[in-house]
Amino acid sequence: MAVIGCRVTNPEYSLKCCEYDLAVFSGLSPIHSPQSEPIKATENKIVRIGDNWLELIYLPHLSGQNFMSLKNMVVLRDYDNFIIPSTDGFPRNMDKDYLKRAMKKFGKRYIIDSLFYHENITRNLSNHPLLAAMWLKIAAYSYLQGLLQLEGLNVMPLHELNQIRDLTIEQKNAADGIMSALECIGLERATKSSIRRSLNDTLEFETLNNGSSNLYDQELFINKAKNLVDKRMIADCYYYVGKRMTSSLIRKNSAFLLHNLKFIQDSMDLSSDMQFTQRLHQSLFRACKHTLRNN
Repeated sequence: MAVIGCRVTNPEYSLKCCEYDLAVFSGLSPIHSPQSEPIKATENKIVRIGDNWLELIYLPHLSGQNFMSLKNMVVLRDYDNFIIPSTDGFPRNMDKDYLKRAMKKFGKRYIIDSLFYHENITRNLSNHPLLAAMWLKIAAYSYLQGLLQLEGLNVMPLHELNQIRDLTIEQKNAADGIMSALECIGLERATKSSIRRSLNDTLEFETLNNGSSNLYDQELFINKAKNLVDKRMIADCYYYVGKRMTSSLIRKNSAFLLHNLKFIQDSMDLSSDMQFTQRLHQSLFRACKHTLRNN
Protein backbone atom coordinates (compact mmCIF):
# COMPACT_ATOMS: atom_id res chain seq x y z
CA MET A 1 0.00 0.00 0.00
CA ALA A 2 1.28 3.48 -0.89
CA VAL A 3 0.14 7.10 -0.82
CA ILE A 4 0.09 8.66 -4.30
CA GLY A 5 -1.47 11.77 -5.83
CA CYS A 6 -0.92 15.47 -5.25
CA ARG A 7 -0.91 15.23 -1.44
CA VAL A 8 2.54 13.60 -1.57
CA THR A 9 3.84 14.13 -5.10
CA ASN A 10 2.93 17.80 -5.65
CA PRO A 11 1.98 19.39 -2.33
CA GLU A 12 2.43 22.85 -3.87
CA TYR A 13 -0.72 22.19 -5.92
CA SER A 14 -2.71 20.42 -3.20
CA LEU A 15 -5.93 22.03 -1.95
CA LYS A 16 -7.98 21.36 1.15
CA CYS A 17 -10.54 19.45 -0.93
CA CYS A 18 -7.94 17.04 -2.36
CA GLU A 19 -8.27 13.45 -1.27
CA TYR A 20 -5.51 11.19 0.02
CA ASP A 21 -5.00 8.56 -2.69
CA LEU A 22 -4.06 5.13 -1.37
CA ALA A 23 -2.78 2.69 -3.98
CA VAL A 24 -3.57 -0.88 -2.97
CA PHE A 25 -1.47 -3.34 -4.94
CA SER A 26 -3.99 -6.16 -5.12
CA GLY A 27 -3.52 -9.21 -7.26
CA LEU A 28 0.23 -8.72 -7.76
CA SER A 29 2.32 -11.78 -7.10
CA PRO A 30 2.61 -12.26 -4.22
CA ILE A 31 1.15 -9.69 -1.80
CA HIS A 32 0.78 -11.28 1.58
CA SER A 33 2.55 -11.81 4.82
CA PRO A 34 2.74 -15.08 6.75
CA GLN A 35 -0.04 -13.74 8.99
CA SER A 36 -2.51 -12.76 6.26
CA GLU A 37 -4.27 -13.96 3.15
CA PRO A 38 -3.29 -12.55 -0.26
CA ILE A 39 -5.05 -9.26 -1.01
CA LYS A 40 -7.79 -9.64 -3.60
CA ALA A 41 -8.68 -7.04 -6.20
CA THR A 42 -11.83 -5.01 -5.63
CA GLU A 43 -13.46 -1.80 -6.86
CA ASN A 44 -12.14 1.65 -6.08
CA LYS A 45 -13.96 3.45 -3.31
CA ILE A 46 -14.14 6.79 -1.52
CA VAL A 47 -14.07 7.04 2.27
CA ARG A 48 -14.72 10.24 4.22
CA ILE A 49 -13.08 10.66 7.63
CA GLY A 50 -14.08 13.94 9.24
CA ASP A 51 -13.11 16.69 6.81
CA ASN A 52 -10.68 14.43 4.93
CA TRP A 53 -11.35 12.27 1.90
CA LEU A 54 -9.62 8.97 1.15
CA GLU A 55 -9.70 7.20 -2.21
CA LEU A 56 -8.71 3.54 -2.28
CA ILE A 57 -7.31 2.76 -5.74
CA TYR A 58 -6.90 -0.96 -6.36
CA LEU A 59 -4.18 -1.93 -8.83
CA PRO A 60 -4.53 -5.58 -9.84
CA HIS A 61 -1.60 -5.21 -12.24
CA LEU A 62 1.02 -2.60 -13.04
CA SER A 63 0.80 -1.19 -16.55
CA GLY A 64 2.71 1.75 -17.96
CA GLN A 65 -0.08 4.11 -17.01
CA ASN A 66 -0.14 2.77 -13.45
CA PHE A 67 3.61 3.21 -13.08
CA MET A 68 3.28 6.86 -14.04
CA SER A 69 0.79 7.48 -11.23
CA LEU A 70 3.23 5.88 -8.75
CA LYS A 71 5.97 8.43 -9.35
CA ASN A 72 7.27 9.77 -6.01
CA MET A 73 4.85 7.62 -4.04
CA VAL A 74 5.26 7.05 -0.30
CA VAL A 75 5.04 3.34 0.52
CA LEU A 76 3.17 2.57 3.72
CA ARG A 77 3.48 -1.20 3.69
CA ASP A 78 5.79 -3.45 1.71
CA TYR A 79 7.17 -6.99 1.79
CA ASP A 80 10.51 -8.41 0.78
CA ASN A 81 9.00 -10.41 -2.07
CA PHE A 82 6.84 -7.57 -3.38
CA ILE A 83 7.84 -5.85 -6.62
CA ILE A 84 7.41 -2.29 -5.33
CA PRO A 85 10.38 -0.89 -3.41
CA SER A 86 10.07 1.25 -0.31
CA THR A 87 12.89 3.60 -1.22
CA ASP A 88 12.91 5.41 -4.56
CA GLY A 89 9.43 4.90 -6.00
CA PHE A 90 10.50 2.63 -8.87
CA PRO A 91 9.89 -1.08 -9.44
CA ARG A 92 12.83 -3.28 -8.56
CA ASN A 93 15.15 -4.37 -11.36
CA MET A 94 13.79 -1.73 -13.74
CA ASP A 95 15.68 0.93 -15.68
CA LYS A 96 15.08 4.36 -14.12
CA ASP A 97 14.49 5.73 -17.63
CA TYR A 98 11.43 3.50 -17.98
CA LEU A 99 9.12 6.16 -16.53
CA LYS A 100 10.41 8.81 -18.92
CA ARG A 101 9.89 6.50 -21.91
CA ALA A 102 6.42 5.56 -20.68
CA MET A 103 5.45 9.20 -20.27
CA LYS A 104 6.56 9.95 -23.83
CA LYS A 105 4.74 6.91 -25.20
CA PHE A 106 1.42 7.73 -23.59
CA GLY A 107 1.83 11.43 -24.34
CA LYS A 108 2.15 10.66 -28.05
CA ARG A 109 -0.87 8.36 -27.80
CA TYR A 110 -3.02 11.23 -26.52
CA ILE A 111 -1.81 13.51 -29.32
CA ILE A 112 -2.63 10.79 -31.89
CA ASP A 113 -6.08 10.35 -30.31
CA SER A 114 -6.59 14.08 -30.73
CA LEU A 115 -5.79 13.76 -34.45
CA PHE A 116 -8.36 10.97 -34.81
CA TYR A 117 -10.98 13.17 -33.17
CA HIS A 118 -10.33 15.74 -35.88
CA GLU A 119 -11.77 13.29 -38.40
CA ASN A 120 -15.02 13.39 -36.43
CA ILE A 121 -14.94 17.19 -36.46
CA THR A 122 -14.54 17.32 -40.24
CA ARG A 123 -17.28 14.73 -40.79
CA ASN A 124 -19.85 16.59 -38.67
CA LEU A 125 -18.94 20.24 -39.24
CA SER A 126 -21.51 20.99 -41.98
CA ASN A 127 -24.50 18.91 -40.89
CA HIS A 128 -24.04 18.69 -37.11
CA PRO A 129 -21.96 21.70 -35.96
CA LEU A 130 -22.70 21.04 -32.25
CA LEU A 131 -21.36 17.51 -32.59
CA ALA A 132 -18.26 18.92 -34.30
CA ALA A 133 -17.87 21.39 -31.40
CA MET A 134 -18.07 18.50 -28.94
CA TRP A 135 -15.30 16.59 -30.70
CA LEU A 136 -13.21 19.77 -30.90
CA LYS A 137 -13.40 20.18 -27.14
CA ILE A 138 -12.53 16.51 -26.57
CA ALA A 139 -9.59 16.83 -29.01
CA ALA A 140 -8.32 19.88 -27.11
CA TYR A 141 -8.39 18.09 -23.76
CA SER A 142 -6.60 15.10 -25.29
CA TYR A 143 -3.93 17.34 -26.85
CA LEU A 144 -3.19 19.13 -23.58
CA GLN A 145 -2.97 15.89 -21.60
CA GLY A 146 -0.58 14.50 -24.19
CA LEU A 147 1.55 17.63 -24.04
CA LEU A 148 1.84 17.43 -20.24
CA GLN A 149 2.94 13.80 -20.41
CA LEU A 150 5.46 14.56 -23.14
CA GLU A 151 6.91 17.08 -20.67
CA GLY A 152 7.27 14.27 -18.10
CA LEU A 153 4.34 15.35 -15.91
CA ASN A 154 1.80 13.05 -14.32
CA VAL A 155 -1.55 14.67 -15.11
CA MET A 156 -3.64 15.65 -12.06
CA PRO A 157 -7.24 16.39 -13.16
CA LEU A 158 -8.05 18.98 -10.49
CA HIS A 159 -4.75 20.81 -11.04
CA GLU A 160 -4.36 20.25 -14.77
CA LEU A 161 -4.92 23.86 -15.79
CA ASN A 162 -2.31 24.98 -13.24
CA GLN A 163 0.11 22.40 -14.66
CA ILE A 164 -0.46 23.88 -18.12
CA ARG A 165 0.12 27.41 -16.83
CA ASP A 166 3.44 26.30 -15.33
CA LEU A 167 4.74 24.74 -18.55
CA THR A 168 7.84 26.33 -19.98
CA ILE A 169 7.42 26.09 -23.74
CA GLU A 170 10.18 27.58 -25.87
CA GLN A 171 8.85 26.64 -29.31
CA LYS A 172 6.35 29.18 -30.62
CA ASN A 173 4.26 26.56 -32.45
CA ALA A 174 3.79 24.55 -29.25
CA ALA A 175 2.86 27.68 -27.29
CA ASP A 176 0.36 28.62 -30.00
CA GLY A 177 -1.05 25.09 -29.79
CA ILE A 178 -1.69 25.49 -26.06
CA MET A 179 -3.48 28.79 -26.65
CA SER A 180 -5.59 27.22 -29.39
CA ALA A 181 -6.51 24.24 -27.21
CA LEU A 182 -7.54 26.49 -24.31
CA GLU A 183 -9.62 28.58 -26.70
CA CYS A 184 -11.29 25.38 -27.94
CA ILE A 185 -12.20 24.52 -24.35
CA GLY A 186 -13.67 28.01 -23.94
CA LEU A 187 -12.20 29.31 -20.71
CA GLU A 188 -13.41 32.82 -21.60
CA ARG A 189 -16.98 31.53 -21.11
CA ALA A 190 -16.28 30.30 -17.57
CA THR A 191 -18.82 31.68 -15.09
CA LYS A 192 -20.45 30.35 -11.94
CA SER A 193 -23.71 29.81 -13.83
CA SER A 194 -22.06 27.92 -16.72
CA ILE A 195 -20.21 25.72 -14.21
CA ARG A 196 -23.39 25.03 -12.23
CA ARG A 197 -25.26 24.06 -15.40
CA SER A 198 -22.41 21.87 -16.64
CA LEU A 199 -21.98 20.20 -13.25
CA ASN A 200 -25.67 19.37 -12.85
CA ASP A 201 -26.03 18.03 -16.39
CA THR A 202 -22.84 15.97 -16.13
CA LEU A 203 -24.02 14.31 -12.92
CA GLU A 204 -27.44 13.60 -14.43
CA PHE A 205 -25.86 12.19 -17.58
CA GLU A 206 -23.59 9.88 -15.57
CA THR A 207 -26.46 8.65 -13.44
CA LEU A 208 -28.62 7.85 -16.49
CA ASN A 209 -25.92 6.26 -18.65
CA ASN A 210 -23.08 4.84 -16.55
CA GLY A 211 -24.81 2.84 -13.83
CA SER A 212 -24.46 3.21 -10.08
CA SER A 213 -21.21 1.19 -9.92
CA ASN A 214 -19.34 3.98 -11.74
CA LEU A 215 -20.56 6.82 -9.54
CA TYR A 216 -18.50 6.13 -6.43
CA ASP A 217 -16.62 9.45 -6.65
CA GLN A 218 -19.49 11.82 -7.50
CA GLU A 219 -19.69 13.34 -4.01
CA LEU A 220 -15.95 14.05 -4.06
CA PHE A 221 -16.23 15.50 -7.58
CA ILE A 222 -18.98 17.88 -6.42
CA ASN A 223 -16.97 18.90 -3.35
CA LYS A 224 -13.89 19.68 -5.47
CA ALA A 225 -15.89 21.79 -7.92
CA LYS A 226 -17.50 23.72 -5.06
CA ASN A 227 -14.10 24.29 -3.44
CA LEU A 228 -12.65 25.71 -6.65
CA VAL A 229 -15.59 28.10 -7.02
CA ASP A 230 -15.31 29.16 -3.37
CA LYS A 231 -11.62 29.92 -3.98
CA ARG A 232 -12.64 31.92 -7.08
CA MET A 233 -10.68 29.56 -9.33
CA ILE A 234 -13.46 29.80 -11.90
CA ALA A 235 -11.40 28.94 -15.00
CA ASP A 236 -9.84 25.94 -13.23
CA CYS A 237 -13.28 24.68 -12.19
CA TYR A 238 -14.69 25.14 -15.71
CA TYR A 239 -11.77 23.14 -17.12
CA TYR A 240 -12.07 20.41 -14.47
CA VAL A 241 -15.84 19.94 -14.76
CA GLY A 242 -15.75 20.08 -18.56
CA LYS A 243 -13.14 17.35 -18.86
CA ARG A 244 -15.14 14.98 -16.66
CA MET A 245 -17.81 14.65 -19.34
CA THR A 246 -15.38 13.66 -22.10
CA SER A 247 -14.70 10.20 -20.67
CA SER A 248 -18.43 9.43 -20.84
CA LEU A 249 -18.73 10.46 -24.49
CA ILE A 250 -15.71 9.23 -26.44
CA ARG A 251 -16.98 5.64 -26.65
CA LYS A 252 -20.58 6.51 -27.59
CA ASN A 253 -21.75 6.00 -31.17
CA SER A 254 -23.08 8.77 -33.40
CA ALA A 255 -26.73 7.76 -32.96
CA PHE A 256 -26.45 8.09 -29.18
CA LEU A 257 -24.62 11.42 -29.42
CA LEU A 258 -27.16 12.92 -31.83
CA HIS A 259 -30.07 11.72 -29.68
CA ASN A 260 -28.55 13.41 -26.59
CA LEU A 261 -27.06 16.43 -28.35
CA LYS A 262 -29.04 19.11 -26.48
CA PHE A 263 -28.04 17.54 -23.18
CA ILE A 264 -24.40 17.36 -24.31
CA GLN A 265 -24.47 20.98 -25.48
CA ASP A 266 -25.54 22.19 -22.04
CA SER A 267 -23.17 19.95 -20.07
CA MET A 268 -20.12 20.84 -22.19
CA ASP A 269 -21.08 24.47 -22.83
CA LEU A 270 -20.68 24.04 -26.60
CA SER A 271 -20.65 26.83 -29.16
CA SER A 272 -22.80 26.43 -32.29
CA ASP A 273 -20.64 28.90 -34.25
CA MET A 274 -19.45 26.84 -37.22
CA GLN A 275 -16.81 29.35 -38.33
CA PHE A 276 -15.39 29.46 -34.79
CA THR A 277 -15.20 25.65 -34.70
CA GLN A 278 -13.61 25.45 -38.15
CA ARG A 279 -10.94 28.05 -37.35
CA LEU A 280 -9.92 26.41 -34.09
CA HIS A 281 -10.10 22.96 -35.67
CA GLN A 282 -7.47 23.96 -38.24
CA SER A 283 -5.26 25.59 -35.61
CA LEU A 284 -5.39 22.62 -33.21
CA PHE A 285 -4.85 20.14 -36.04
CA ARG A 286 -1.63 21.95 -37.03
CA ALA A 287 -0.49 21.95 -33.39
CA CYS A 288 -1.01 18.18 -33.10
CA LYS A 289 0.99 17.46 -36.24
CA HIS A 290 3.78 19.81 -35.17
CA THR A 291 4.00 18.24 -31.70
CA LEU A 292 4.26 14.72 -33.12
CA ARG A 293 6.95 15.76 -35.61
CA ASN A 294 9.07 17.22 -32.83
CA ASN A 295 8.72 14.36 -30.36
